[in-house]
Amino acid sequence: MHRQPESILRPLFADIGKKAAAYGAGVEMHFEELDFFNTATITTVMHFVKELRNKQVPLVLSYNSNQKWQRVFFDALGMLAKDGRLKIVAI
Repeated sequence: MHRQPESILRPLFADIGKKAAAYGAGVEMHFEELDFFNTATITTVMHFVKELRNKQVPLVLSYNSNQKWQRVFFDALGMLAKDGRLKIVAI
């Protein structure tokens, strides 16, 4: 576990977003195997979702619905799925 995941995730997410926008592609991310998110990770993922929305890049997020903490987070994130660019998939 990294204490400041945003220092690793933000540059990675920025690169993914830039490339997806340049190629006119969507992004699909899978979180099913994760055992833990800290608040900094949650904030970073939310920032990425908003960044892709601003770039009009479609995003699919998959999560493990058997893990309560994942279900709570992704259900809440589903409020951002109203414009059709974000799809959240329970696995």
